[in-house]
Parts: sequence; structure tokens; C-alpha cells
Amino acid sequence: MFDDTWTWGQPFFGDFWKHKPDLTDPDRAARTIYEAKWKPFFSQIDKKYWYRFAGRPFIYFYNAGTLEPRSAAAPVIAKAEGAVQG
Repeated sequence: MFDDTWTWGQPFFGDFWKHKPDLTDPDRAARTIYEAKWKPFFSQIDKKYWYRFAGRPFIYFYNAGTLEPRSAAAPVIAKAEGAVQG
């Protein structure tokens, strides 16, 4: 899965996407990212089509400064990854 964070804060994607996850609150940000993007993706794509690395679903998280502070992203991603069952 390729997760490009550009959609957060953009007006074309509806009210939900207007509110960017705040990476200083890892629990809430991880839950928001997982519920909004990762859960729908992994729920709709059959597991046999998931790209895996070391047996786990591979997620490429691309944040070019959309979600801040970038220095706080690691704990958020770790928490969100824990929710993906593979």
C-alpha cells in the first residue's frame, strides 16, 4: 500500500479530510490514519494480493510535510501498523 498524505487538508475530499491528524498525539493520529485509509484498503483488497515484506503487509508512508511535525511520525506509524493484521 502506498499512503500519500497529500489528501489531508485538501478541500476536494470532503469534510473528514479537512482535519489533518496531529502527529503530536500518536494514539489519535494513528487511529485516524488507520480508520481513514489503511483499514478501508486492507478490508477491500484480498490478502493474496497484498505486497509483503518479511511476511507482513508492506506500507509505504509518504509524508512530504503534509502532516506535522514530521519528527513525531515514527510512533504514529508504529501504532497504526500494529492495527493491520496480515
